[in-house]
Amino acid sequence: MERATRVAPSVLFGWLAQAIGRVMAWYARLVAATARITGALTGEQAVLVFWHEFNLTAVAVMLARRGEVRHVSFSTRGFRGLVITSLLGALGVRAISLPDEGADRAEARALTVAMANLADEGFSLAVTPDGPFGPYRAAKPGAAIVARATGLPIVPLAFRVRPELRLPRRWESS
Repeated sequence: MERATRVAPSVLFGWLAQAIGRVMAWYARLVAATARITGALTGEQAVLVFWHEFNLTAVAVMLARRGEVRHVSFSTRGFRGLVITSLLGALGVRAISLPDEGADRAEARALTVAMANLADEGFSLAVTPDGPFGPYRAAKPGAAIVARATGLPIVPLAFRVRPELRLPRRWESS
């Protein structure tokens, strides 16, 4: 995976967010190197789609099975977003900041154009259709919009981890 540029922290305790992201990247590398992963996964350029709850699992699987493919993904702004941006950057994955929830169409359009430009450069796109703002497992149209704009196929991914350890999700149950 390609090395991403360092993100300047613009949030309170940004240094801590970056440190957490680097530790999570180390953990993802450890999981990718030691986990038994079954199932097929294409190495072709695509829009990879998986539920938000599987972000860290998806990173480990992509490291293990798609390490030679360049990837780009979304990240939110703020502390959590800087953690994820640092995690992805430490693994050579580019991250693009999502517009704030409720942003206007111009910001969403600019994001789509940026993703399409990166696809033209050969990047595969990793998208969580339920996004960081939820609702839980309710797909938004972002993956389809990006796939249409780039002409790349959508590859849905599903994961099962044993033994399972889950952190509480941020969204209310719907």
